[in-house]
Amino acid sequence: MHLLLPRGQGEFMTLLKYSILVLIPELVQKQFNDFARVDYFNNAPQVHDSFNQTFDFIVVGAGGDPTWISKLPGTDLFAANNPGSDWLYQSVPQKDYCLSCLNHQLPSWRGLGLGGTSNINFLMYNRGNPYGFDQWSVLSGDKSWEYKRVLNYFKKSENYMGNYPNGKVHGCGGELFVEGNYNLPGTRYFFRAVRENGFVEQDINANQTNAFMRMDQTSINGVRWSSYHAFLRPALFRRNLHVRRYAFVTRILFEKSQSTKAVGVEYIWHGVRKFAFASREIILSAGSYNTPKILLLSGVGPKKDLKKLGLPIVKDLPVGKNLQDHPTTLFPVIFNKSYTSIVFERDVLVDTIFDALYPSRHGKGPLVANNLLSTGYISTKLNNDIHWPNIQAIIMYLGISHATASVFLKLLNIYDKKLESLLEPFKGLDGNLVTVSLVRPYSFGSVTLNGTNPFNPPLINPSLFSDRKGLDMKNLVLGMKRMVEFYEKSPTYQTIGAQLIPFPWPGCENLEFKSLKYYQCYIRHFTFTLWHPAGTCRMGRRNDPTAVVDSRLRVLGLQNIRIADASVMTRITNGNTHAPVVMIAEKASDMIKQDWGEQLWPPGSQQPCRY
Repeated sequence: MHLLLPRGQGEFMTLLKYSILVLIPELVQKQFNDFARVDYFNNAPQVHDSFNQTFDFIVVGAGGDPTWISKLPGTDLFAANNPGSDWLYQSVPQKDYCLSCLNHQLPSWRGLGLGGTSNINFLMYNRGNPYGFDQWSVLSGDKSWEYKRVLNYFKKSENYMGNYPNGKVHGCGGELFVEGNYNLPGTRYFFRAVRENGFVEQDINANQTNAFMRMDQTSINGVRWSSYHAFLRPALFRRNLHVRRYAFVTRILFEKSQSTKAVGVEYIWHGVRKFAFASREIILSAGSYNTPKILLLSGVGPKKDLKKLGLPIVKDLPVGKNLQDHPTTLFPVIFNKSYTSIVFERDVLVDTIFDALYPSRHGKGPLVANNLLSTGYISTKLNNDIHWPNIQAIIMYLGISHATASVFLKLLNIYDKKLESLLEPFKGLDGNLVTVSLVRPYSFGSVTLNGTNPFNPPLINPSLFSDRKGLDMKNLVLGMKRMVEFYEKSPTYQTIGAQLIPFPWPGCENLEFKSLKYYQCYIRHFTFTLWHPAGTCRMGRRNDPTAVVDSRLRVLGLQNIRIADASVMTRITNGNTHAPVVMIAEKASDMIKQDWGEQLWPPGSQQPCRY
């Protein structure tokens, strides 16, 4: 979710990501006891159940404060798929991929609680390629979305202490801490192999072309620094802010006399129906699954779909369409040299946990890093621009442990019995877990309602690999092939016997091992995404039939509703989505102030970097 709060000297703090269902910032005072509004709503007597207070900013959200498991970067493997911190969504069953997933369903994890998915993600700070934002500018018809113009919004909230200090690229003095991971196992081998494979080591937030970087993560002194810690927690003491935790938003309320004018939200709080009214705007920031769900339940969406469910039609818009995510697979590489990675039962000991948890020892041990050694970009031969890569590789410095199969079941929904049989001979060996993602996909999926009960999870259909020409699968196959060769053909890695586990994946035994057809079979079995859903309320020109919001993030054809989350992306970025969502929030904050005549502070007006 995103929050609009005052920064110092009259400036507004960024709209930032929280997993709360709706945000109602009001730049003038709101009145809950204004019962002249009762006739605007169905079930009007219920308005009297609302609390009778006045605030400038109201955050209404379904979760609570971040849970303990989200504190340490090294517990990121275990943070998702936990009740209380995750919505526990899964896709509808898929036919042509995810064949080794339980029920053929993709996990669709989303953070639940203040801080949202920034509480359960892998902490990577990755903005995406500049050409992606230039594409947003073209598709939206608004040059203010060009990368050279949004760069200052990236820098504005950043407090960079990472591996690649550069004041032209990174910001200092912002609320979001970014620091580097140091002394990770296997670093020396990996970056020698980077050079041997014709790549360079550099900051991918400065240049993605044929590059790998040392990991930068959103943390401070080895403690996760989520959106909650950066933006909301410091403001909780403010009298003009009210945060209503564990409040499940069910719909947006529209004025009866003018059906396109939004005036508030309905929500359930501890089993009781409540209402909150907005004097100026409702900012919907529930993410790419829940934002369209709330709009659809409110009568905003495709006319045909709403009619089937008997919902009132407030506005016919393509809400829930254009879903994009990053199709991904993962493969283990094994080494014959010990202590070139981390093996849980060998290296994560009781003392390691004390290193991470005991206050005087913060910043020590493997749990203070996010399990990631590096990330980088390559372009396949089918990509149309080597400077805008289509494959992202993420390297985890983890060997094969007795827990690996169980972790994959919990995190990726991969059937653990198949993994157990594959990994059993190699347990205890060092190695890397290599994630390969297609980050410029051509396929689109959808998010729809699962009935009219607001407590039903949405129907999520990613429709991966559904593009007509089949380029998405072809590109991911080529990406996997290239990363296997990265290890097996590197002279440095040959010295420690690096190799793909030499047994075929169950179900692909009849294909030539490591052929393109084998890799395609492997990917169809071992499929997931990077949990970067985007585009379900995409931004566009006013005459664009696929658009839901305009370039100022206002819902088309409606009054007083704005969206600020990853659902507005015209096309998914070619990297992790946390940093771009923070940027969207910063920009949305300025646009709201502009539209209501408030004073703006220049973007990027934080203290200068002193490296």
